[in-house]
Amino acid sequence: MQIYWIENQKRCGPASVPDILSKLELGELSPTTLTWHSGCPGWVPLEKLPALRDYVDSHPSHGDVPPPAPSRDDTPKMPVNASPPQDEAIVPVIPMESLLVGFGPRLLARLIDCSLYVTTLLGIMFLLNVPYQPYFQPGNPLFWLPLVLLEGISLYFLHTTPGKFWMGIGMTPLGNHSGLGVCTLRSFLVFILGMGCMLPLLAPITAILTFLGIRRNKITYWDMRTAIIPVCPNRSISPLRIISTIFLLYICLQLSSFAMQPWIPDMLNEIHMQNPDAASWLQSFLAP
Repeated sequence: MQIYWIENQKRCGPASVPDILSKLELGELSPTTLTWHSGCPGWVPLEKLPALRDYVDSHPSHGDVPPPAPSRDDTPKMPVNASPPQDEAIVPVIPMESLLVGFGPRLLARLIDCSLYVTTLLGIMFLLNVPYQPYFQPGNPLFWLPLVLLEGISLYFLHTTPGKFWMGIGMTPLGNHSGLGVCTLRSFLVFILGMGCMLPLLAPITAILTFLGIRRNKITYWDMRTAIIPVCPNRSISPLRIISTIFLLYICLQLSSFAMQPWIPDMLNEIHMQNPDAASWLQSFLAP
């Protein structure tokens, strides 16, 4: 989505949603700046812009001074001395939109994070000979809460996660408020709105909504809400990376299946009481 804004009685833009958020964090734009994008009836303050309303509502205003009214002739004009001095190096500016990550790489990174988490957790419990408990099932949201906390810590200290690192994705904060609380909040929003709390009926719906949101706005609600944007210098996925990802997921699946062997009798008995067909499928799937 392309956004225009009024600055010094001239129309500026267009710019993508992440670029507008970046300008807002840097103080180049304020919540009262007049903006417009396709679908708006006219020029509206940035805080009322439909594409940014969820984020700007929580952003502090930079002042109560009203912006200048738009001019009738709002076509941008090039200043006379616009050419850079000859003795100054010209540094190319890469638009953030060209670095944004699509749904496919995000999904693969999420699958890697979940697979590594499950494999590590089940491996630790297997080595410690922990008895089976009902909340150890991957379909239970309580099983995934440690992953949510670990992801927030990883975002804060490493600015990425293992899965995103594997896919070459980094997390870029647009402001100076990306503390541990904000990173953890982003992880919780992903878990609820993106993963559907890992509930079998809800997760596919939230995945589809996430796909549609990324396709429309290039970023998700939790990206805007926390101003932490996933970026990647090379957005194309090489065949080697895809093959290595599939191999990694396969290894994690085999290790997880092996670690769950002591739990299979108790797990199947409990699942059989709720869904006999699912228990039969799981028994054949986990059979050595």
